[in-house]
Amino acid sequence: MRGMKRKRARAGILLRRLADLLQEKKVQTLPRNDLPDREPTKELRSARRLLEDMPGYERLGDFYWEERLEKWVLHIRMTIDVPESEYIPTVTEWRVIIDPQYPLGQICFMPDENKGIKHTFQHQNNNRLLNNSKWRSGKICLDTGQGTWGRKKYSPEPVDAINRLKWHVERCLIWLEAAATDTLIENGDPFELPDFPTSTDYRIAFNEDNDSFVRWQSEQRSSGFFNYNPLDQQPETYPISRFDIFSEEVAAKVWGSYINDRNKYSKNRNKEKAGLWLMLKRIPVMKPWQIPYTFKELDAVCQAQGINLLQILLKTYSRSKREKIKLDLVALGFPVPVRIGSPEELIHWFAFKLILPKLNGFRDNEVLWKQQFTELISGTAKIQWIKTENWNSMQLTNRGRISEDLTNSRILFIGAGALGATFAELFGRLGCSNLTFVDYDKVHAGNLSRHTLTLNDVGKNKAEALSTHINSVFPFHRCTFRKNGLEDTLSKEAAFLDGFDVVIDATGEDDVIQLLSNHLSSKSTHFISVSTGYNADRLYCYLATNSKFANLKNSFKERIDPFLQQDITIMQKTSEIIEGIGCWHPLFPARIDDIQMLAGAAFKIIEQQLSRPKEERLVVIEKQYADGEFTGVMIKNI
Repeated sequence: MRGMKRKRARAGILLRRLADLLQEKKVQTLPRNDLPDREPTKELRSARRLLEDMPGYERLGDFYWEERLEKWVLHIRMTIDVPESEYIPTVTEWRVIIDPQYPLGQICFMPDENKGIKHTFQHQNNNRLLNNSKWRSGKICLDTGQGTWGRKKYSPEPVDAINRLKWHVERCLIWLEAAATDTLIENGDPFELPDFPTSTDYRIAFNEDNDSFVRWQSEQRSSGFFNYNPLDQQPETYPISRFDIFSEEVAAKVWGSYINDRNKYSKNRNKEKAGLWLMLKRIPVMKPWQIPYTFKELDAVCQAQGINLLQILLKTYSRSKREKIKLDLVALGFPVPVRIGSPEELIHWFAFKLILPKLNGFRDNEVLWKQQFTELISGTAKIQWIKTENWNSMQLTNRGRISEDLTNSRILFIGAGALGATFAELFGRLGCSNLTFVDYDKVHAGNLSRHTLTLNDVGKNKAEALSTHINSVFPFHRCTFRKNGLEDTLSKEAAFLDGFDVVIDATGEDDVIQLLSNHLSSKSTHFISVSTGYNADRLYCYLATNSKFANLKNSFKERIDPFLQQDITIMQKTSEIIEGIGCWHPLFPARIDDIQMLAGAAFKIIEQQLSRPKEERLVVIEKQYADGEFTGVMIKNI
């Protein structure tokens, strides 16, 4: 009996091997684009075999090697079990592009150049024909779990060789059915801008939020001029500095110190450029979700909104000629919601180059301009789209922000050393834009092992350099500085401390605590002192809110002294660390990883204190070890 089972098992193995051989033979008879110099890996062959009996899937050839991309390509046909729609045929062909490291790497589903889908949808790259390619550019998004489409029948993407390709094929069929039934997006999904090709490597930055949306909604004009200035950086970026309908006062508040200062002092300060803006009623797309490729298509989109593109362009361009304004760009504004089905609440901008056709036999007057715009719009000239981005604070801090009350707070840092700079980096990157730094010291090369500044800042005043650095983090920051110590600053500006909501002492100096005891008033709502113990084994964070502050020094000293005595004992048992040959100044050792780790934990406590104040206290954050191995931190409230 056992012998019979073994024979059957061996026969089964032989049959499976024979089937594989026959399958390989069948593959050779299928049409192929070319015969590769290399053979598909066993992982790819296993994934291919699993697809053979899959409903809706048909293989039109074996894997072939695309030398230009150094990737594998599989030509397939997909059939969906829903009625054919205007933009999605029942049967479509695709080129599946797979990294050679499969099952690692990317898997991209690209519409076939001839028999693939020819329009652009949501959750898809711009779907245009490519030169010398057998597929179009419209890669579809299959690996998202966001939005209604992303959640439908979503399961985690497998990572094994056999199942990963099948998962993508199944997702492609689901995507096609959703596109055919107009269910790729539904109410409540995040609003998605269409993908579009750009012809330049530079970008236009604008700053739009809910407040500017209200201003635009009350504006009667639908077109005009805007100014934009180049930043001294590569690739080039051009922030829009002003729209002609807004006052100088409004324009001055559009950007923070980094952009405003560069506009004033940059070598490109005399290179301000101008463009023509046009406000549309809604986003300029062709169905289902495709940006216009040509001016003729854009004109049709505008006509559908009741907007005479030719008339507006000609009228505004003629005005620019009379006012001797040279126009280089056109910016199209339109209202957008944050989510599908919700009210519109932001203005977004698309932009393109303004290049008029050259015509001979005309004077430079309205007759010529009308003929130029008429020819541009009625012909097949392609639009040279330019990348645009909304650099508003709410947009740029979406990946991680703190409460709006805290980001709007006026925060003073006394001390711009390694610890103060670390906390400034945290506050700045979380969206706090009104920071002021006070420090008399200069940046030394030795500081850089644990400071956020760089060699470019050596020799500069720490407060000024740190202010410049944090301003460069986001375009809306407006950090300032004082080059003197706190005592000198107060001697010149007696009410200096009254201008802040939060005062952070990062000097670790007793004299500063005494000065603050004498000068802080209830107007300064929050006081925080941060310092590190020896070797940055501890971080001390003292917090006081709405205190009278008169007894600040004694209260602080009473809580922190026992820990400082422990640090002194450790220091006395440790050899001095000397800074450089011939320099006998002893250093306080602390590594940057310890400072940043402890500061990150302290920031959580500071954020809680500022949003939900507690009684004054000292929080000690201490590194923990077990058998010489680091295990984490312990937090004590004193």
